[in-house]
Amino acid sequence: GSDSAEGSATHPYRTVQHLVYELDPGQTGCLRSGTYSGDDVYMNEPETTLESYPGEHATLTSFIEITSEAPRSEIAGLTINGEDSDNDVAVKLQSDEAVLNGNVITKGGQGICVLAGTYYAARDVVIERNRIYNCGSSTFENGEHDKFDHQIYLSGTQNAIVRWNILTDNAGGWGVHMYPHADGTVVEHNIIDGNPGG
Repeated sequence: GSDSAEGSATHPYRTVQHLVYELDPGQTGCLRSGTYSGDDVYMNEPETTLESYPGEHATLTSFIEITSEAPRSEIAGLTINGEDSDNDVAVKLQSDEAVLNGNVITKGGQGICVLAGTYYAARDVVIERNRIYNCGSSTFENGEHDKFDHQIYLSGTQNAIVRWNILTDNAGGWGVHMYPHADGTVVEHNIIDGNPGG
């Protein structure tokens, strides 16, 4: 592909960041089967979706964020492996009504898998039907287990929904951690197993 191409199935873009940069509200960007690495990816346009091409499955090894400028945007049907990313987080959700749906996500024992909120409240985030595993490491400090690398970390979010996820095999933190002020959170119908924090 080439970032100077038209972005069609026959003339695709080369980078994921250029693909999401070119999306207008209401559009979906599709990744063909394969592994995509490179620079961090920031979804800045509202009501856009990044997903695997129909009938295929793509893997992203870069950090990806739905920014606060992109409400009602979605990441769906991807494998996201943040093990080699320089960011401490694999996926960050900063927008209102962001959706993370049907993905397989890991940080390879290197950090937080999914972080919603922090500097922006990120209201009405939905995290559903994902498999999230092996996020943080089993590092010990002063004889204490480091439990800060969570699978899903909700920080200052409002009315988040976490449902129908499989959260397993995380040596470094909690399955779902809500702190601080994760008001109105609903956590239901998840499988949460093998996390030292609970």
